[in-house]
Amino acid sequence: KCATGHLLECGLVNRSYVFGIDPAAGGADAFVCIVLDITDPKCADVVAIHQETGKSTDYNLKKIGQLIEDWMPVHIAVEKNGIGQVIGEALINFFPGSMIELRNTSRPSKITDTDRILYLMERDGIRYPKGPLVDELKAFRQSESGAREASPGRHDDLVMALAQAVALTPESVPTASFFDAI
Repeated sequence: KCATGHLLECGLVNRSYVFGIDPAAGGADAFVCIVLDITDPKCADVVAIHQETGKSTDYNLKKIGQLIEDWMPVHIAVEKNGIGQVIGEALINFFPGSMIELRNTSRPSKITDTDRILYLMERDGIRYPKGPLVDELKAFRQSESGAREASPGRHDDLVMALAQAVALTPESVPTASFFDAI
């Protein structure tokens, strides 16, 4: 029901955007950046997605640089695990005026961050386009051990980039404890 959004080519005047970046360096993982329009306090919109597999770090940094220039985000969250620390530092050097936050992903933070997505979905607080993001959201699960992950043979790169972006929304739930209140 949230898959009613549309992608745009560039940012609009008087809008506020945040980026969630889940970087990757080779392999089967994709380097992903989600652009989220947070202007409407009642509903965030995924308005752009950069997703590349098998491209160089330089290529992806250039693409993220173009996105920053096109969208002028108010805040950027970069998953700092693995290559993310290097990506984040490079972005800070290239765009010193940008608010760039390096975020560590752990099992508890992954649960909290994906709970935020669920929370927004349940209250119609987020819109996104049909396509690969919807497919990843449907394939994302909690395993018997309690880990949040993609189903076997699937990826969660788009979900994790969205989780990074959602963590920057003003209506973001700070912890998963909201389930206790329901």
